[in-house]
Amino acid sequence: MVEVATAGVTPQKRATSTDGSEDSHDDMYQEDDLHDEKKFKKPGRKPILTEASTKRTAQNRAAQRAFRERKQQYLKGLEEKVKELTEQQERTERENAQLKQFVDKLKEENVTLKSGGTQFTYENVPSSVDFDQAITDLFESSNVPG
Repeated sequence: MVEVATAGVTPQKRATSTDGSEDSHDDMYQEDDLHDEKKFKKPGRKPILTEASTKRTAQNRAAQRAFRERKQQYLKGLEEKVKELTEQQERTERENAQLKQFVDKLKEENVTLKSGGTQFTYENVPSSVDFDQAITDLFESSNVPG
């Protein structure tokens, strides 16, 4: 028996019939065609389609979705907090500006009063004041039990 190498078919791959004789020439080409189909398959890990793998895939998708939702809620919370803090800062700055204006006004008034050299005089001040009578009158007019 003489072995001749045919295109793409090695002697180990040659099909033999049950009686030991080689199959026809067409059968070798069919085997060659099957071999060529394997060349066109995509390289890499092939998916295993079992119930466990599909269940795990669904579980992964659910976990990713839940993570995205938590992340979105966290970001919304942070955005609200930033907005609140910005508003609070603006209110504080306005209040601070008003207080500074009030302090400046009081300083000007204080300087005016100190440097004016004017004496404060009270007109129509009685020379003698009866403080006991004034207190009694005050309590009676305010209806406070004494």
